[in-house]
Amino acid sequence: MIKVKSTSHPACPAPKIQERNGTHVEMRTDRSFVNKLFQYLFYVQFLVITVLVLVLTVRGVLSAAHTHHFHPKKWYVPVLSSTACAGIIGFAWQELTCFSPLRMVKATFWLSPLLTCAFGILLVSIETPGSVAASVIALVSSVIQSLYACWVSPRFQHANRIVTVSIAHHPPKVKAMVLLSIIICTVYLASLMSGIGGATATEA
Repeated sequence: MIKVKSTSHPACPAPKIQERNGTHVEMRTDRSFVNKLFQYLFYVQFLVITVLVLVLTVRGVLSAAHTHHFHPKKWYVPVLSSTACAGIIGFAWQELTCFSPLRMVKATFWLSPLLTCAFGILLVSIETPGSVAASVIALVSSVIQSLYACWVSPRFQHANRIVTVSIAHHPPKVKAMVLLSIIICTVYLASLMSGIGGATATEA
C-alpha cells in the first residue's frame, strides 16, 4: 500500500510545469516580436533620414550655383572640420581611458559643466530669442552638472576600480566595435550637417 501511494503523487504537478513552460514560450515570442518591430522601425527611419539628407544636400549645392545667399565653403568647411575633430577626440578619449581611468573619470565630470556653460555663453552672443532661451537651459544644466560632480566626487575611486576591471576583462572585439561606432557616428553626423546646410540654402 505504501508503494502505491508513493508512486501516485509525483505525476500531479506535471500540468502546472507545462503551463509555466507555455507561458515562458509565449513571453519570449512576444519579446522577440517587439524587438524585431523596433529594429525594423530603426532601419526604416535611418533609411528615410539618409534619403532626406541626400536630397537636401543636392538641392543645396544646386541652389548655391544659382544664388549667392548660401556659400557652401563657409558652411561645410567649419562644420565638417568640427565634426572630424569630434571623431578624433572620441578616439583619443577611448585610448586615454585605457591608460588612466581615474583621470578621465574626473575630466568627464569637470569638463562637462564647463563645456555646457561655454555653449550657453555662445548662445547668448547670438542675441536671438530662441538662442537666449536655449542658453538659459544650458546655463542651468551646467550648474546642475557642477553640483552633481561635487556630490559624486567621493565615489571617483570606486568608479575607477569599476572602469579598470571592465577594461581588463572586456569581451573580445569590443574595442573594434567601439572604434567602428565612433566612425559611424562621425560620418552620420557629418551627413546630417550637410543636410542642414542644404535646407539652409533652400530657404535662402
